[in-house]
Amino acid sequence: MVISVRKGLVMLALGLALVPVYAALNYVAIQMGEEALRRGPEWEGGVPPSDEMSFVAANAWMMTWWITLGAGLVGVALIVIGALLLRLRGRGRTGLLTAAWVIAVPYLPILALALFNPVRAGIFDAPGYEAGLPWWQSATRFLLMAAAWAQAMGLTWLARASANPSHR
Repeated sequence: MVISVRKGLVMLALGLALVPVYAALNYVAIQMGEEALRRGPEWEGGVPPSDEMSFVAANAWMMTWWITLGAGLVGVALIVIGALLLRLRGRGRTGLLTAAWVIAVPYLPILALALFNPVRAGIFDAPGYEAGLPWWQSATRFLLMAAAWAQAMGLTWLARASANPSHR
């Protein structure tokens, strides 16, 4: 049954595709917060040039960038394991599936870090920046959860297809 393999491959690719969407949406939100911060009356010490980020925005982007890099690397590794599962057709499946779970462990701290929002938690004293963040910015973290879920489902379907030739 070809559907299992196709579904698995599509889900693995979808999981990886959601990671840059997370980064792009957060970049837009960071820029919106930055613009609000620049317009705010509480800005002291002068406004930095428009091509530079404030301390808050730079830290938010750095955190987003590292989260994206980590999730992307895990996503690529899971796609490689999925392709190897199909190629090996049963030989070495246990080792590959164990490696997939070991590789997927970094998703937990990545998701935990994505769930933590230092600006909304009050670590930075930047009310103008926080007020400028769009309402949907807090929901972008769920894109990474959806990516992890999609890749887990895709890998599960590919593992099932590699174990049972009737699912090909």
